[in-house]
Formats: sequence, structure tokens, C-alpha cells
Amino acid sequence: QVQRANFGNAQAQGANFGNAQLQGAYFGNAQVQRANFGNAQLQGAYFTNAQAQGADFRSAIFSTTTRFTRAEFLSALVAGTDFSMVSLTQEQVNAAFGDSSTKLSTGLSRPERHWPKWEMDLPTVYAQWEKYKTDPKSYVPPSPPDQSSDKPA
Repeated sequence: QVQRANFGNAQAQGANFGNAQLQGAYFGNAQVQRANFGNAQLQGAYFTNAQAQGADFRSAIFSTTTRFTRAEFLSALVAGTDFSMVSLTQEQVNAAFGDSSTKLSTGLSRPERHWPKWEMDLPTVYAQWEKYKTDPKSYVPPSPPDQSSDKPA
């Protein structure tokens, strides 16, 4: 547990904060590229001006007091994440990689060009995220798997 920890200006590229309790933590101006925040408790955390390119925020927990003001989200993974109470910009959402399981606050829309329109399982999420990070400009989301094979004959 590192609630209210100060990671301001930290050089934490690739750090593993997965499943950590980071409520109220300060990541202002931090370098957290490729860091893992998967399933982390980030209620009230501050990521103002953080460089979070390629960071994994999958299923992290946020609150209305979590701040991402001017944070850089290029290729950040946000699948399975609930941002409905968080103030993000459309530019931040457009830079990130999510799917239909990503919840956004009112007024924000899913990027149609690179977010799959269906909820992917975990291995598919990571495989597609890697493809997206390799070449975002030419990435095309996969179609949903064929559900007809699950139906009885």
C-alpha cells in the first residue's frame, strides 16, 4: 500500500504498479511510459502532465478526484477501464487503445478507427494492443469472433 505516495517527476518507465493501492498518489510530471497500472486502485491519484505513453491502465479503479490534466495517453491501454467519473479530453481518448468494455464520461466518444466494437478477452486485448502500438496509423481493429459456431445445430 502506497496511498498518497509522491511519484512526482519520477522516472518510472516500465514500472509495475499492477494491483497496487495508490489512492491519492501523485504522479505529476512523472515518466510512466509502459508502466503497468492494471487493476490498481487510483482513486484521487494525480497524473497531471504525466507521460503515460503505452501504459497499461486495464481495469484500474478511478474516482471523480482522479486527475489526468494534460497527461499523454498515446497507445495507453484502457480496455476494461471505467472512466465515466474521470475528466478526460477527447484527444486523450483518441490516443489510447480500448474496446467496448471501456466506459467513458458523457460527451466523449469511442474512436471508431482503432477501437474494436466488441469486448475482447484478455489474450486478444494484449495481442491487439501490441499490433496497435507497432503501427497505429495502419492498425485495423478485428471483427468480432463468429458467434454462429456456438449455436446448437
